[in-house]
Amino acid sequence: MSEPPSVTNLVGGAAAAVEAALDARPTHLRLERCKLGARTLDRLAAARALESLELISCGLSATSAARLFDAADWPRLVTLDLRGNKVAGALAQLAARPLPALRDLRLAFTGLRAAHISSLHALGTIERWTSGADAFGAPEIRAIVSDSGWPLVAIKSYRQPWGVGGFEILARDAPSSLRALVLYEVKAGARAFTALASSALTLDELRCRYDKIGSPAFATLVESPPARTLTKLQISQCPLDDAAITALVHTELPERLEDLDLSSSPSIGARGLAAFGERSWPRLRRLVLGGCSVHAHGARALASARLPALEVLELWNAGLDDDAVAALAAAPWLASVRVLSISGGAVSQRGIDALARSPYAERLEELAVIGTPFERDGGTIPKDTPLAHARLRTSASP
Repeated sequence: MSEPPSVTNLVGGAAAAVEAALDARPTHLRLERCKLGARTLDRLAAARALESLELISCGLSATSAARLFDAADWPRLVTLDLRGNKVAGALAQLAARPLPALRDLRLAFTGLRAAHISSLHALGTIERWTSGADAFGAPEIRAIVSDSGWPLVAIKSYRQPWGVGGFEILARDAPSSLRALVLYEVKAGARAFTALASSALTLDELRCRYDKIGSPAFATLVESPPARTLTKLQISQCPLDDAAITALVHTELPERLEDLDLSSSPSIGARGLAAFGERSWPRLRRLVLGGCSVHAHGARALASARLPALEVLELWNAGLDDDAVAALAAAPWLASVRVLSISGGAVSQRGIDALARSPYAERLEELAVIGTPFERDGGTIPKDTPLAHARLRTSASP
């Protein structure tokens, strides 16, 4: 029988604390803002039991990273996270090491350029690539997706200006193995997502935040071949409106989606939620509409939707009041929900009382009420109700 994984997390630790952690021979080691002296680096390099190593913002330079990589003996290492360290100049040394198990490489805030990425092509096992806030352009994007030999399954990029050109490279050259795209703050715009829609990719997961994608481009995207296989879709903090949901419900995605996040789009409201209720969502387990204009009318429309598998519903800052919560309390799909967030609304004890009395609330494990009159007034869940066992998440929660 294999031993269970040993997990160690240190934040702001001195070198002595890191070495003490290494004495326990962890298989998963996460160090954030820790001190890494020469002896500590040598010990890290010799930690052959490591399966994941995260060295986040630990002050590594190209020189100190080269010392670590030159001696690295990590035959079992699957995940290496070097975010927040200026190590790009030492990546050739990393690529020269035998790392047969490495699949997940995270290099955000490291000063990457195309030549550094190309040197890593020797690591022919990379499946998951994370980068961010580096001066990326077409050469860097091309180096990630073109002729790398990596069996890429997932790309995550944030705060990098991909632009239309980057998306055109992605659409044309991305490997057929690619299944997940997470693109936060890439400042691409609607034309870029239209380019993505023209690709031959078959994606399982697409997540975008802080972009001017808009409902017309969203409609083009969700109707395109790359979107037809999606099970996870997040287009949040983008200027979507009710037309986006109308477009979504006229695709095959309601039958497939398991995770849908359209949060922080205040132009999504009752009309869009009424369209949402026109279709059945048999696999949807997580729905995030926080920051949308749900209010009471939207809550009533949402309550009539067919959501038999729903487990997580996030409606923070969605304009909810007591009438809205009472409408949700009458929804049959509430019977499967385990986590519900109604934070940031105008919900008082009256609304919670209605929810607590709902015969569908028995499975609810966590209820978030942060920033509500209910929280400010010190409200409680009534005893001897179906909701009595639920954990209240408030501003004071750990």
